[in-house]
Amino acid sequence: MDFKPYHIEMKVEAGPNGDLLRYYATGERSSEAALEFWQRIYSDCDSHSIFTVHATVVLSGRIEPMSIPLLIRELIALNASRPITCAWVDLNPASFNDNLMGEKLPRPSSMNIKIFNSDEKAESWLASQPPTE
Repeated sequence: MDFKPYHIEMKVEAGPNGDLLRYYATGERSSEAALEFWQRIYSDCDSHSIFTVHATVVLSGRIEPMSIPLLIRELIALNASRPITCAWVDLNPASFNDNLMGEKLPRPSSMNIKIFNSDEKAESWLASQPPTE
């Protein structure tokens, strides 16, 4: 995996792993770091022509719950209707619940994103999804 520091609060290991892109992020959670991280994910999807993602995040802190709908709106704008299937594993129980709230907000059908609290559940779900093209 390729290791690159993103925003000052977050460090991300990233790289293709077979037919999916795999990410592992550590550090501090912030809206700015989240946007930068998703910009990288979308850029990687485009450059590798792989649109299935497994991301595991071990981040401290939380994003203000009232900011979550605004962040989701910005992520939708970044997506530009690209097809993506993403298993997002959040290992911080507090932010896991925030992400579950974000998962319930409306978004385009091209954004097939599911939140998990374990890699095993994420891998099982990804295996059950049709190929993303």
